[in-house]
Amino acid sequence: MNQETTTFREFQVNDWVAFNKTFTENDFKLFSTISNDKNPLHSDETYASGTEFGQKIVPMHLTSAPLSAIAGMSFPGFPSLYLSHEISAPSPVFFDEEITYSAKIMAISTESRTLQISIVAFNQRTKDIKLKATMMVRSRLSEWPKPTKKSLLPKKQGKTVFISGASGEIGSEVALRFAKAGWNLVLNYRTKNQAIQNILKVCSNTNLKALCLEGDLSHAKDRLYVSSVLGDMEPLEAIIHCACPPVESNLSAHVDTSFLFLMECVDATLPVFLKKQSGTILFVGSTAMDFTPAGWENYAAGKSMATNYLQSLQRKYMSFGLRAFTFAPGSVLTAFSQPYRTALDATVLPEEVAENIFASVEDGISHDYIIFDNGVMTYGTHTFNAHQIRSAPPQDGLDDKFTQRQEPALAPPPSIPLLVCNFLRIPEETDLSNAGLGKTKNWDSLKHIELVLYLEKTLDITFDASQIVNLQTYKSLERTCLSKLMRIRE
Repeated sequence: MNQETTTFREFQVNDWVAFNKTFTENDFKLFSTISNDKNPLHSDETYASGTEFGQKIVPMHLTSAPLSAIAGMSFPGFPSLYLSHEISAPSPVFFDEEITYSAKIMAISTESRTLQISIVAFNQRTKDIKLKATMMVRSRLSEWPKPTKKSLLPKKQGKTVFISGASGEIGSEVALRFAKAGWNLVLNYRTKNQAIQNILKVCSNTNLKALCLEGDLSHAKDRLYVSSVLGDMEPLEAIIHCACPPVESNLSAHVDTSFLFLMECVDATLPVFLKKQSGTILFVGSTAMDFTPAGWENYAAGKSMATNYLQSLQRKYMSFGLRAFTFAPGSVLTAFSQPYRTALDATVLPEEVAENIFASVEDGISHDYIIFDNGVMTYGTHTFNAHQIRSAPPQDGLDDKFTQRQEPALAPPPSIPLLVCNFLRIPEETDLSNAGLGKTKNWDSLKHIELVLYLEKTLDITFDASQIVNLQTYKSLERTCLSKLMRIRE
């Protein structure tokens, strides 16, 4: 019987693996014997209790030992040759503390059979990052026997999105847009209406999975139910929080639905995202947060609390693959806003909002706050300092229905296409409109990282880790460079 084999070409950028590890005092005794490390910070409780840590801590070189297992058992496994690593320890690891290790392929060179791997170790309960590392591993072979130990086999990124308020006019259009792109759906709603029936029909016709979580997010038991289900959902890749009570609802309803659910949902799902070093949390806010009409104070307060929370979350975890931001539309042509609109108000359609929410999730760009008003996207922070204004992309089949004032798109600096062409050694007249990682000559995953670093140095801008991974098309890379250059000019 022929034995199954694994080939190096099966590995893909974003493949990941995760496992748990607890270090005991006996582990340190074995480590101390090998390393000759006798530091009392790791072995003397009396001494360690008087330090800033208050107790004994595990040596960093012991907490980094599982990196060897990642190379030897997963990436690539049997034929691994460990080349190098860089390690930092943002917070201490204590004995008998369960730590989750995540490893994710960031770049691949098929010619040299080399993998660049990002490692994050964290405590699932406290969400503290314990260790961060980058390692380079080479495969000695191009093909080898398939491993039999299932727990450390690489996993692929999921395509599942959770949408709260999916029965509403914005939430239902968001669900349909993601389904159109082939995402599986998890839908929350208070009442199963015709919009939900339509979404489920689309999913059924296209063989997509759709899980329904009925519940009122202003009620604690329903919030707990929804959050607990999401916390066990490994394929989850994005959260779109659209749910919102009526404007005239009391402050408690707005805070519970907009802010408290978001916080509880993040607490449940953050370990899922950290395991994959990937995830997007998008909150649907409103321009009413910045220009609050009379009578909208409770509405604006709930949304502002959620927005401020996400900004803090983004700052803390964006270097570990998490994006958390608010998408704030202006007046949307829905029954929800109808009592408050006037004939003079410029409005956008729910389909238009959904299209731009989808684009914001897909393009991988990190922003704290996006305003979408009159067909124009404005990037900045809350409360509000604009960094970029550009026209929203045209939506197929919707242009004739839009009521919007288009402002001219900002032309990209002519140097960016030239820089990219020169770096990739392709003709300067190459059309880059559909260029990207794996689609353009010489643009593989290792060259991608080199390209981003080259643009950083040449344009005097800085990309965070999640952008380096997610900006995999020329369009998104160009757009981000433009945004960063405009901030410098300001």
